[in-house]
Amino acid sequence: MTTTTTQEEFDRWLAEGRNQILVLIGQQALHFYAQSGHSRSDVFVTGVNALPGQVPFPGISLTVDPALYFRTLHALLPQIRRVVVYYNRQEEPWLLLVKHAAQAARIEVESIGVTDAFDLARRLGTTFATLDPHTTALWFGNNTIQLNDALIYAYVLEQTWDRGIAVFSETLVHVKHGFLFALYPDYTQIGAALGALIRQKTRRRAYSFRAPARSRSICAPHAIWASRCATI
Repeated sequence: MTTTTTQEEFDRWLAEGRNQILVLIGQQALHFYAQSGHSRSDVFVTGVNALPGQVPFPGISLTVDPALYFRTLHALLPQIRRVVVYYNRQEEPWLLLVKHAAQAARIEVESIGVTDAFDLARRLGTTFATLDPHTTALWFGNNTIQLNDALIYAYVLEQTWDRGIAVFSETLVHVKHGFLFALYPDYTQIGAALGALIRQKTRRRAYSFRAPARSRSICAPHAIWASRCATI
């Protein structure tokens, strides 16, 4: 699929490949499939940020396991025992995974849900005024800084650098300009895991999901990039 693919083209591909396993990659493919009216048992999904239960098909999510963030943070700054997590309120289910991972890592989490850029900027002012950089780090979840990237990102960079606050996110470009680290999916491992699920189906005509596979870590002077993604 490309950005110019139409619903009619997608429906034609479905008809031509009706006896083949179908892999939907990305939200657009999911949308086209939902609009097609087809109902098949051989559908898999990847290329989406989703949690278990959010997509009606098995597959591999692009959402990185929150436990990896805490593990990476501990490797870089073992003295940090508290993390303030900013998250978009639309991502509420993701926060549950964060809290479970924090409990396992013995890290205290303060979660702050935001709905828009104004809400985020207002809450950040309080956070920066009270946060202890010696014990506490700042984590921005998906679709938080992006609420107004041009304004919020510059503000966060200025405040965290001036105050010596460790900050990390799920966006690689943030690392290039000053965040401590970011994590992103290992697409090679995602492909391998998806292939394993498909082989499992062809053997048994049933789905049973394994725990997410570990990923390789690639270290750079100012970033650690890695992933361990969840099944969905």
